[in-house]
Amino acid sequence: MLADNRSSVIFNPFKEYDSRVYFHKEPDFDTDAAWLRKKLKNTTGDVYISSGEANYQVYNQLEDELRFANDKGKVKIRFLAGPLISIPSAPGLERRQKGREFLNVIVKLAGEHRLELYPAPHRQKFHYRVFENEAITNIMEPHPLGIISSGSWFFYGSRFEAEEWKKKFVEAIAGIPPAQEGFLDRFLFLTEEENGELRDWAIKNNVDVNKVDLNECRAFWKQHTGQ
Repeated sequence: MLADNRSSVIFNPFKEYDSRVYFHKEPDFDTDAAWLRKKLKNTTGDVYISSGEANYQVYNQLEDELRFANDKGKVKIRFLAGPLISIPSAPGLERRQKGREFLNVIVKLAGEHRLELYPAPHRQKFHYRVFENEAITNIMEPHPLGIISSGSWFFYGSRFEAEEWKKKFVEAIAGIPPAQEGFLDRFLFLTEEENGELRDWAIKNNVDVNKVDLNECRAFWKQHTGQ
């Protein structure tokens, strides 16, 4: 657990108090999106998000709020994700990557220069969000590809937590330019069903799917489609 030595209270992350820690067991996509919706509407500073596959189930709910935060002019959103990017089912694109890239809102907004999207060289162990000005940090327990996290931590008014996780983010993107075009060269876009097929492929090929890199992703896709 991330916070074994820290006290926590009954889950209610919508009640914000300084120096309070909440733990939410088995968070669901809609609650996660609701919390982010509130934060994006009210934040006044930089936001750092590391989100594995940038789950479309969460972020595709937040296009308006992400645009609003960007339009305010005082909010800069930095996003670390990949090399896999989550997309909904893609009728007509079952064996093609081209055409899939903008099915995920995070990639769509990166292409519009509304946020900075950094392609992770391999799947990140920790998924977290930092709202710097408010010193608010949300950290997911590490979880396998395609599995909902066993728990989500919320730290309010902790400058230490915010700075530590921001530092992890900055270290993770060192030397990596943000992607604003050419997304097919920097990510692989998979549906939930294809993520399951990737897990099966990884077992057969002795690949750690929870640390998968872009070359391994492409090897899977080539074998999966024959392309």
